[in-house]
Amino acid sequence: MMYLIQDLIKKVKIKHVILIWIAINMASAFFSLLYADEAYYVLFSKRLDFGYFDHPPMIALMIRIGQFIFNNELGVRFLAIISVSTALYFTYKLAEVHKPLLFFAAILSIFGLNIIGFLALPDSPLLLFSVLFFMTYKQFLLKENILNSLFLGLTMSAMLYSKYHGILIIFFTLISNLRLLKSRMFWFAATVGVLLFIPHLVWQFNHDFVSISYHFFGRSASHYKFSFTSEYLLGQILFYGPFTAIFMFIAAFRFKHTNLFEKALVWNLWGIIGFFLLSSMRGRVEVNWTLPILIPLLIFFLRYSIT
Repeated sequence: MMYLIQDLIKKVKIKHVILIWIAINMASAFFSLLYADEAYYVLFSKRLDFGYFDHPPMIALMIRIGQFIFNNELGVRFLAIISVSTALYFTYKLAEVHKPLLFFAAILSIFGLNIIGFLALPDSPLLLFSVLFFMTYKQFLLKENILNSLFLGLTMSAMLYSKYHGILIIFFTLISNLRLLKSRMFWFAATVGVLLFIPHLVWQFNHDFVSISYHFFGRSASHYKFSFTSEYLLGQILFYGPFTAIFMFIAAFRFKHTNLFEKALVWNLWGIIGFFLLSSMRGRVEVNWTLPILIPLLIFFLRYSIT
């Protein structure tokens, strides 16, 4: 019996894990009503534009496409589920650790991921394009050519079209490797990203930069409360766990980078956490705003499991 179980475990592949994950989330999407924020984004999808009051347009476009496939709650959430599932698959590949069952156990134990996994929220495309950015950046470090630069620019633009938090990933990646500022191919990638993002910038200009005004000033509290910071810190533990988060952050603390790609992951993890910790001085921080740190957390956790 023991040999049979071990044989079955050896046959489990990451594709099986992702297919099960997709099935679970498709069922959740089909049998549950829309969350209030999702209904808000559905309204966006009825009138596609290059921008909206508080968000860029990627989630609206995804919902619109999904509703051509299924004209119900599943249609609203379909591409969001595919985005998160694809992001998890590529995160596993980036870890370069072949432990699909451990990975499955990890993602099932992350409370926030199991909520965002089937909801149509801007976090879904942000997670997908963040992983694609890291994959492209890894290839860019190996070979700075036109193709890798082009894809780097595309993923940077796609992150920003998904959620403005994408700028943090670009910033902390650049901070982790300032030599990029001397790279002509990096500047080519940045130029591609800016050119693709111009339609949204034009929309902001035509609407008096309403999104910038809202996020920088409209969300600020009139005075600081310690609860803003304490709720943020506690929320991060609960969102990424609660129990798994302890092991993930231990793995992250002990991780020592050996190359520029790993250094970028480290900078993004602690940089994003630190940025929103400082942001808690201005008002409440939503727990899901740090979602891109899930990528380095899972990678470090899997890497730590083989040490």
